[in-house]
Amino acid sequence: MNWQKYWNNLALNNSDPFRQVARTGQKVEFTDELIQRITNHIIQNLEIKPSDKVLDVCCGNGMLSQVLAAHCKHLTGCDISEELIKMAQAHFSTENITYLSGDARQLSTFVKGSFDKINLYFSFQYFDTYQKGFEVIREMKSLIKTDGKIFIGDVPDYDFLKVFYPSYPARSKYHIKQRLGKSEMGKFWKEAEMARICERLDLSYQRMDQPEDLPYAAYRVDYLLS
Repeated sequence: MNWQKYWNNLALNNSDPFRQVARTGQKVEFTDELIQRITNHIIQNLEIKPSDKVLDVCCGNGMLSQVLAAHCKHLTGCDISEELIKMAQAHFSTENITYLSGDARQLSTFVKGSFDKINLYFSFQYFDTYQKGFEVIREMKSLIKTDGKIFIGDVPDYDFLKVFYPSYPARSKYHIKQRLGKSEMGKFWKEAEMARICERLDLSYQRMDQPEDLPYAAYRVDYLLS
């Protein structure tokens, strides 16, 4: 899947900011209140403080970034879609936000400095092979301070694949599209894969179930890395 093209097309063809970043469907109504609830979840898990420098990886059009930025000293948001970054700069920017466009698997080539906290929410599934996931976590590690934390949130969990695809034909279709690199859902990650990445990178991790009031808690989990 050419994700850069995919997200650019969504940004260019939708005026609704929720549709621009695929926050629709499955009978979930995304609202400003829900965005605030998700942001509070991120802030709590990362323990974001007013003095923190935060990196928001795969920030999309900046909806979450703008709310997060109100709780830290400075936020840098980055995304592979230059069209979504344009939307972020135009509609979800404040004085303490810097938006950059680039591939998260090459973060250190265009993001400078180090960060107290790094957030990657709702997007880890789009690194749809083990190697891509390894590369983005490796890059995030290179930018985090020694005592910093990395939050990878809203990750589709392979153990809950049957929740999202309850029928055998639906699961079979997903597996075929995933092998061909054409699945719009991206990758359902196994905890064992995350554990192996963290072991290779000398990181510790904690896998966490999501609170029930989050929209995709039935089949997604969070990971806190340090």
